[in-house]
Amino acid sequence: MKKGFKRRWIKVFTGMTSIMLIMPVVSMPTMAYEPPQGSQCSNSQPTKSFVVNPPGVVKLDELDKYMTIDENYKLHFDTKQAIKDSLPLRIIYFGLKAERVNNKMIYELKTYEEVSEETIREIETLYGPSFKYISSQPLDKYQTRAEACGGGYDNPHDCPPRLDSGIYRDTRDDIVDYLLDNGLHIVPRYASYDYGDDYAKVVSAYGCGGGPFRHQAWPSPSGSVWTYRYQTPEPNPEIFSFWWPAYWWGPYVQWWHRNYC
Repeated sequence: MKKGFKRRWIKVFTGMTSIMLIMPVVSMPTMAYEPPQGSQCSNSQPTKSFVVNPPGVVKLDELDKYMTIDENYKLHFDTKQAIKDSLPLRIIYFGLKAERVNNKMIYELKTYEEVSEETIREIETLYGPSFKYISSQPLDKYQTRAEACGGGYDNPHDCPPRLDSGIYRDTRDDIVDYLLDNGLHIVPRYASYDYGDDYAKVVSAYGCGGGPFRHQAWPSPSGSVWTYRYQTPEPNPEIFSFWWPAYWWGPYVQWWHRNYC
């Protein structure tokens, strides 16, 4: 055997040996040892149990400490702290997505006074499963109710009925004057689903005041006269007029009005 060939053969063999030593570590899945039934292992530890939420569902309040909203309503997710605290990767990914989707919604409302269909779909995809999920953990549900004005991912606020006011005036202008005189204002375009015929005022509901909920009213013809109909209380889509009770409140209000009520 030639010396050069011998050296090359040894080098190849050594490399193959290294690969063979590494491959089992990389390719073999980690298996949890389960002792046979009836075995009495003195060193065995009790198995930890975890509550597993349905696919796509995230307990939104678990991210509260990592989320901040600035004076422009932009959301900031503290990724470094989340990694340092060893949050699961899917929760970190959710936090990053929430930051992007929230801020995209804010940009569109401020720039175009409406949320694009694409962003609405992103809100529904990201938050929808959590908003719809009914928690089976009473304690968790109570905590969420306390933090988010009585509703949220595990307990959407009720959809109030649309009612007749019983108030009548001769003209539409007269009924609008009545609404304005009773503290309602015309809803700004970015928060209105029927701009020009949409009036509202802030009300306290579910233990929250200062803006998260509103009383909504709209003029309506009734034969030869005019009246108004109303719906109350409901989450307030004028999300730039108050401080949110939770980092996900803005997307939640969008989802509530478009997909829930």
